[in-house]
Amino acid sequence: MKSIGDAVITTDSNGLITFLNPVAEKLTGWSLSEAVGKPLLKVFNIINESTGKKPPNPVKKILEKGLVIELANHTVLISRNGQKIPIDDSGAPIRDEYGNILGAVLVFRDITEQRKAKKDMEYEKSLLDALMNNIPDSIYFKDQQCRLLRINRGMMKSLNMTQDSDYYLKTDIDLFGEEFGRATVESDLQLMETGKPIIGLVEGRKLPDGKINWTSTTKIPLRDQDGKIIGLVGISRGINEIKQAEEQREKIIAELQEALDKIKTLKGLIPICASCKKIRDDQGYWNNVESYIKSHAEVEFTHGICPDCMKKLYPNYCKDDENKNET
Repeated sequence: MKSIGDAVITTDSNGLITFLNPVAEKLTGWSLSEAVGKPLLKVFNIINESTGKKPPNPVKKILEKGLVIELANHTVLISRNGQKIPIDDSGAPIRDEYGNILGAVLVFRDITEQRKAKKDMEYEKSLLDALMNNIPDSIYFKDQQCRLLRINRGMMKSLNMTQDSDYYLKTDIDLFGEEFGRATVESDLQLMETGKPIIGLVEGRKLPDGKINWTSTTKIPLRDQDGKIIGLVGISRGINEIKQAEEQREKIIAELQEALDKIKTLKGLIPICASCKKIRDDQGYWNNVESYIKSHAEVEFTHGICPDCMKKLYPNYCKDDENKNET
């Protein structure tokens, strides 16, 4: 009893303390020599945390009825220096070889850390519930058979569900049909087999009205305390507006590219007048060569006169030049 990790107090048949182990000394603030012979509740000073009242003497019930007992929840030990320590404990009668009750033994332990861990867990759970119920994205948990265990309010709304039984233990095949559901089930099974997460997977699911519902999905394996994969958790976000914007952007780019190709490229047969040299456009209008080329290519014209036209239009200037050259 001296070496046990929990606190131990024993009493005689009158409820007077006969022994404290070192852990009990530390928690109560009483040494063994000081506590021996004193009534239990003098040293083992406990109250109900919720009401602040002292509970019945646990040893009394043990000695009178020979029962193994456990203290009620929310029991707090007040140490000799006034420190309040949440504890849980149990008590049992001490019997001789003939079954006669010689006294009682109490075993208790400080649960401060467990209480803190529980509160932290409850706080984290409240945050998770708040996230699950308020985020517009679809959040879901699946087991190893790819069956849904829990989904958030956003996903229930998107699927027009009103109660847990609408989805619980159903697969994507059950909810979305063989074509789409089979692909997601196989993908989920591969994720749980390899442990490799799926990040930002773009999926398109055909709706009954023929439209495509586009989502971006991320899934990660769900593991137990030993690291074993026991399912997955996923989050899907609707991206219909983004997809429509991308399609519209691609359409505009294609239209611009087509327009640029028409502007920059002259190809095929071009109708040209054999007399005036005007060119007929696609609308049937006749344009001079300069205007037509400028509208169909990225060029600008400079103006001058070629030698043949120079001789034809300005013969006198051409003769002077020829005489100078001869001289």
